[in-house]
Amino acid sequence: MAAVRAAAAHLLVGSQTLEADQFADLGVVDTASWLVPQWRGRGVGREMRAAVLHLAFAELGAVAAVTSAWHDNHASLGVSRSLGYLDNGYELHARGDRADRMERLILTVDRWRDLADLATVDIAGLRPCLPLFGLSG
Repeated sequence: MAAVRAAAAHLLVGSQTLEADQFADLGVVDTASWLVPQWRGRGVGREMRAAVLHLAFAELGAVAAVTSAWHDNHASLGVSRSLGYLDNGYELHARGDRADRMERLILTVDRWRDLADLATVDIAGLRPCLPLFGLSG
């Protein structure tokens, strides 16, 4: 998980996670994020998701990234779709006292390569972290 700070103000404005189970075998990552409400709608969520997708695909060699959001979380679904994620079904989850629909989305490395701006992200200090992903450093 990474804390996301607004560069100009040095404020903590959200968090972005990139996680995987059996990454070395499957090559699939899962992303999730959260932003402080007053920072939503400013492009920060899209920028931080684009950064971890670059990490996953360009640096770690992921083959796909998945994410999910409640069917009525239009902002989150919009960020995902704006980065090229495609709908990949849904699951029912408990939400309060009822079942509700969690939309699943997927982005493949090939689609990411076709759509991403590959020149905008710099990654530093990754090598010592590679074993955390089951990769050799």
